[in-house]
Amino acid sequence: MHSPVSHTVLFVDDDKDDLEFYGEILQETISNLVIYQARSGSEAIRLLNAAELPDSLPRLIIIDMNMPVMDGMETILQIKKEKRFSPIPIVVLSTARVLRESGQLQMLGISHFTKPSSYAEMKKIAQLLLRFFNDENNPPR
Repeated sequence: MHSPVSHTVLFVDDDKDDLEFYGEILQETISNLVIYQARSGSEAIRLLNAAELPDSLPRLIIIDMNMPVMDGMETILQIKKEKRFSPIPIVVLSTARVLRESGQLQMLGISHFTKPSSYAEMKKIAQLLLRFFNDENNPPR
């Protein structure tokens, strides 16, 4: 008998408290979840580049838009232009209800969620993110 497969997420946000709060709720909701954290867009790109095998790439990237130096949109565009990273689904989790980049995100097929202020609201978002770990819809790379 083998151990259950881990689901991996790369969570990119410059706010350490947000990484911890939302990360804990995601781990409570999604079984076998492993979260890799990046505090900047450039750190996220470094982590992705360090993945040597396709199996070591995350199944989902969750990214904040408002980050210093390399913002969320710049990071997304960097990820999407790399052939081996472009199939990884990306979800934006941002404090802004309306994003000036919403048209661009829509064209890239990227969902946007407003950062919730309560545990219950984040739990609902975490439930929606479960779809990215359905093996039928998102086979391992």
